[in-house]
Amino acid sequence: MSIVFQPWLLKSWFDLDLKNMVNAIIDAAYVPRLTDPVVVDALRSATFQPDLLESALKILSIPQSDSGQEANKMANLLLETQSISETASRYGISVRQLERRFARNFGLSPKEWLRIKRFEGSLIKLSHDIASLANVAAEAGYADQSHMTRDYRRATGFTPRQTKEGMNKETPGYWAFKPAKVMA
Repeated sequence: MSIVFQPWLLKSWFDLDLKNMVNAIIDAAYVPRLTDPVVVDALRSATFQPDLLESALKILSIPQSDSGQEANKMANLLLETQSISETASRYGISVRQLERRFARNFGLSPKEWLRIKRFEGSLIKLSHDIASLANVAAEAGYADQSHMTRDYRRATGFTPRQTKEGMNKETPGYWAFKPAKVMA
């Protein structure tokens, strides 16, 4: 079973320093709440009761703190504007202040986070669409297909075409590129 958390939940639920988690694998033994026998038993039970897990995670995903709510609002505004300076302006803070707050809540700079969100969006389109790669690139917000290809090579080591073919053929290892089912 895999559970994907919003970054600000990792900070508020597990008090993890997100800056140290970027591009890292963290042993669960260093996160006591994840190895708590009660939590482990609850997750094991929920494996066979997906509705129970879905309900619990929906409730838990509601930001409980001001910082969680701020992070969620900041991320939504950044996705809407696609501009760091515009987001900072709407918040009434400097770009540098926005970058610091964003890094504290997400462990990434706003620029890197937007790049990842663009990649995720293209990956979803790539896995579902039969559209041309140029159309996928344009719809995902890339300047052109070459720009998307550079991002794919940087993130995966593969071109978008190779990624799509691997996902479609169920090639071993490509399961990781298939977008997860997201609960609404």
